[in-house]
Amino acid sequence: SLFSHIVVVEGNHEAGTPWKSRTAELLSHANFLRNESIVCDGVKIHGKGFFWNMKTPNPYDELIPADTDILIAHNPARGYLDGGHGCESSLQMVSRLNPRLYVCGHVHTARGVIQGTGYCGTTVFVNGANVLGDHKAKSAAEATYQIQGGALEVTI
Repeated sequence: SLFSHIVVVEGNHEAGTPWKSRTAELLSHANFLRNESIVCDGVKIHGKGFFWNMKTPNPYDELIPADTDILIAHNPARGYLDGGHGCESSLQMVSRLNPRLYVCGHVHTARGVIQGTGYCGTTVFVNGANVLGDHKAKSAAEATYQIQGGALEVTI
């Protein structure tokens, strides 16, 4: 593999599929995370299961370890690379946990990288949506970002 570690979470297109229970088996080359964590090269990564946006706290967010370095979710946190469609509950959770990196997708027109502000000021937000716009567009070009203050490199 080109990458040392591949981490995958489910999205809205996978949530209702007949093969959902076999996702980890089908993606045997990757680490499939659904409300669970792994440590890769000393970096704790937590992958959320798929949830539609919530305004109230998501009970599964209580399962996320406080020492999570990278948090991967399908939906963007409200206000960060969300095209106006982010999740309020995820924003509250990020402001409480302050992971170094929050990686999402879902809103394809909001792909990019941005430094958080205020209560989320220590978090870098990445929307790594892999197609542009309306799902009919070609895949977006690969881009690599180096995160300041550490040896963390993100390729989307």
